[in-house]
Amino acid sequence: MKKQLLNLALILLSINAFSQEGSLDFSFGMGTGFVTTQFSTSNSIDEANSIAIQSDGKIIVSGTSEYLYGDSDFSIARYNSDGTLDSSFDLNGLVKTDISGSSNDVCNSMILQNDGKIVLAGYTGLSSTNLAFVRYLSNGSLDNTFGNNGISVIDLGSIKETVRSIAVQPDSKIVFAGTYDEGVNSLDFLIGRINTNGNLDSTFGINGVLKVTIGSSNDYANTVKIQNDGKILVGGYKYGSNSDFALIRCSQNGILDNTFGSSGIVITDLGNNSENAYSLAIQNDGKILLGGYTNNTSSNDDFALVRYNSNGSLDNTFGNAGVAINNIGYSFSPDRIYSIIITDDNKIIATGKAQSASNNCNIPLVRYNVNGSLDNTFGTSGISLSDQGNIGGNSEERAVAIDIQIDKKIVVAGYDEDGVRFMVSRYIGCTAVQPTASSNSPVNQGATLNLYASTIANATYFWTGPNGFSSNQQNPVVSTNATMAMEGTYSVVATVNDCSSIPETTDVTVNPTTSVNDIADNSKFLIYPNPSSGIINIEFSDINNTTKGSLSVYDNIGKIVFSKKLDFKGNTFNTQLDISNYENGIYFIRIENGGNSVIKSIVKN
Repeated sequence: MKKQLLNLALILLSINAFSQEGSLDFSFGMGTGFVTTQFSTSNSIDEANSIAIQSDGKIIVSGTSEYLYGDSDFSIARYNSDGTLDSSFDLNGLVKTDISGSSNDVCNSMILQNDGKIVLAGYTGLSSTNLAFVRYLSNGSLDNTFGNNGISVIDLGSIKETVRSIAVQPDSKIVFAGTYDEGVNSLDFLIGRINTNGNLDSTFGINGVLKVTIGSSNDYANTVKIQNDGKILVGGYKYGSNSDFALIRCSQNGILDNTFGSSGIVITDLGNNSENAYSLAIQNDGKILLGGYTNNTSSNDDFALVRYNSNGSLDNTFGNAGVAINNIGYSFSPDRIYSIIITDDNKIIATGKAQSASNNCNIPLVRYNVNGSLDNTFGTSGISLSDQGNIGGNSEERAVAIDIQIDKKIVVAGYDEDGVRFMVSRYIGCTAVQPTASSNSPVNQGATLNLYASTIANATYFWTGPNGFSSNQQNPVVSTNATMAMEGTYSVVATVNDCSSIPETTDVTVNPTTSVNDIADNSKFLIYPNPSSGIINIEFSDINNTTKGSLSVYDNIGKIVFSKKLDFKGNTFNTQLDISNYENGIYFIRIENGGNSVIKSIVKN
């Protein structure tokens, strides 16, 4: 069974090595490229909405679990890098938190702190709702130093208060964005900040919050990011006669930034009936991306991505006068961006939902070039549509969060709309060129040991091997004086344009040899029985004119496992050695006599 699993893993690695960028990664989820998770064996409704990748490669996904269309709780799952649930997180990789008994507890956002703690945010309540935050330790248990036993519920005094998005400052304070309703049946932007203990930060805005009215009807703040200078960006949309993209910026202390747009507010009308924004990203040059969708007709939504200069004006070097609009599915598909991310090479990846010609909503991944054009090296003409199967009955799937692993693989989280359960999918982010690895093995002790990797244009190389060996040369010299300790498996990874290959390996053998002055006639040195599982006899004749010497036993990596001094009396020497406690394998016995030595191998079985 282990051999079958190993063979499967090697096949999947080989497939992925030559997979197209944007295709599902079949090394994730036992060969499917995705996993689904249900928090209860009963009819729970589990919707994921946030994702974070730990430094060890484990994947955290958060959302809401509702039971029989009633009470709902905050929920969080942690996966190993292969998509299996991490049993070291709580008990089975899954954690649910009930905040307010039988009321609805809805989680909308998550951040992973630098110390490994995890913060979830959303709201709690039924007809009246309050802000809700929960902080967990890295093992999934509640953090009792935060709020009340890990939970902070904040009532601002209005009828409805919700958190839609959170971000963490360098000082670990948490900035949040959402909506509030003071009883006039109109939602407005809400921005606030809490201290590390879960209480409102009174130094921000007015009593910890900033409330902003933008349009004449409902305003929805859906996403928040923090600039390098500490200023806070909040994106969403505002309603009037139609809905439009809305973007505001405030200072670190919660005051609208008058250097941005019109008194800190930017409204972008894309010329259609409905234009809703859900995700923000900030480029290294300070330019701002806001993604969502625009509705051309009652049945057709298109991906909409807008880029702004740092002052809030549209960036005319992007798309069409700062706007990129793309139909992703079929002609009348409801295509919507729910999450965007910027890659290390400044390309933009967007995900959300898109409907296929068969009326199934599939998970889209779209990669844009820096100028807003579609990246033709990704998927099909920049677009990847994946159908994760008929999981819920009608194959309705959406992705609402995205992150990128250190190996450039793309991980998205969402849910199937019919099931309904967490869905996590992983995609190939870059296409690596696979090197070949070889050496001049086998070599004798004392010889030069070389490693070789095939030449790949514009590639950098990184070798690793036994005893901590490493090298960034294409064809390194391990040693000009090889020892048996250098035997083993060496691996090389080739990287081109930040895309790394799967490690390629080569096995190295170092043969033990005698020195120049060693005894030429090994027939004078006898070991028997060979192989042996217990006592061996050692006979040595034609001893040099000396009374002193040594006997040493080496394992197959050159480590001495036994050694003793010898006193020779006469022309022959006989002794016994018990090897019954040795591990099975090949050993080398060396006798030194008057500056000369002789070596023979023995097999322990």
